[in-house]
Amino acid sequence: MRKKRNPQCSMELHYVPHEICSQLSGISQWLDAHPQFNDWIYEDLSSGDKQNTGRNGLSAESILRAALLKQYLNCDYDYLSFVLMDSMLFRDFCRLEPNQRPSRSSLYGLISLLTASTWERINNCQLMTAKDQGIEKVD
Repeated sequence: MRKKRNPQCSMELHYVPHEICSQLSGISQWLDAHPQFNDWIYEDLSSGDKQNTGRNGLSAESILRAALLKQYLNCDYDYLSFVLMDSMLFRDFCRLEPNQRPSRSSLYGLISLLTASTWERINNCQLMTAKDQGIEKVD
């Protein structure tokens, strides 16, 4: 059974005085301002589901955040799995529940289900945000 969000998880990042924490906090706030992303990710993940039973897997929100963290860190799935077990900051960013320790293979399997059209929609929202903030000129 998969959820769109982990409502019990902290909305605040584990604060450490470092630039990475500030950057992830900004990304997190931007993601929170676009809850429709969770719906799009959930649709991608649900397209292959045959049953809505079993234990709770990673939420759509956690999978999106893990995918973005993978790109942010420019790392492979093995390292991503490690940092999600080891780092409180990265666990908070991905909004993992205390008992969730995603493996390399589960991260790969879930993130690979996200479609190109979903990534394009997210990217278009990012471009519009940059345009609204005067960072980019988008025609």
